[in-house]
Amino acid sequence: MRVFVLPGEAQDGGAAELRGRDFHYLVRVLRLAVGERFQARDAGGALRACRIASIGADFVRLQLEPPEAEEPGGPAVALIQALPKGRKMDQIVRQVTEAGVAEIVPVFSRFSLSRLDEPGDRERRVERWRRIAREATQQSGGSRVPLISEPLPLEGALDAPAQEGELRLVFHQERLAAGSLHAALAGVPRRVTLLVGPEGGLAEEEVARARERGFQPITIGRRVWRTETAALFAAAVVQCLLEEREAWKPA
Repeated sequence: MRVFVLPGEAQDGGAAELRGRDFHYLVRVLRLAVGERFQARDAGGALRACRIASIGADFVRLQLEPPEAEEPGGPAVALIQALPKGRKMDQIVRQVTEAGVAEIVPVFSRFSLSRLDEPGDRERRVERWRRIAREATQQSGGSRVPLISEPLPLEGALDAPAQEGELRLVFHQERLAAGSLHAALAGVPRRVTLLVGPEGGLAEEEVARARERGFQPITIGRRVWRTETAALFAAAVVQCLLEEREAWKPA
């Protein structure tokens, strides 16, 4: 079910004043009137009831009720994505957000064609990705807008300390080790971090370093995948298996 996501800066004091696209969506598209209520999620992912308090020529004021109690979700899934060329990252952000990824870490790898070297490139791209993620969360009814960090070298992402209960997986088209995705997920992880390479894949030394940092190699089959397809496949299949854990018995 589609859900509105409140902008991060519009949640203080139990009230919010929205303008621009948010005003247009609530007033012009949904045609909400003063006094009407709807559900929204705040920047922390909490579900809140909102009431239209007033409507101006170019703004709408909301009264926010306290967060509603919800059952805790499953393990968070994060994606470390080597930057692809062009605007493919836009598609990746949109699709993996719809698949329920909680965090996206863009990285520069050896074969990344996108370097974002022009002044202001990185800031503009990250702002765009965050806007796409918010829109995708609203469209898909997700529980939280994923965190999207500034792009960094792959080594920096690999060297970040593992969180407690974190499972790290690197998806590769070659079978580099025995085992299956079912077996990898059998340990009831608290968090799952996925690593996906760019169009040219990850270099051998990058895969080796990832394995040294605790990433388990998982094959994605004999097919040659586009990086944007591989990212969606990895996120979707992991989410599916995590959500259906009660229905299958790990080996």
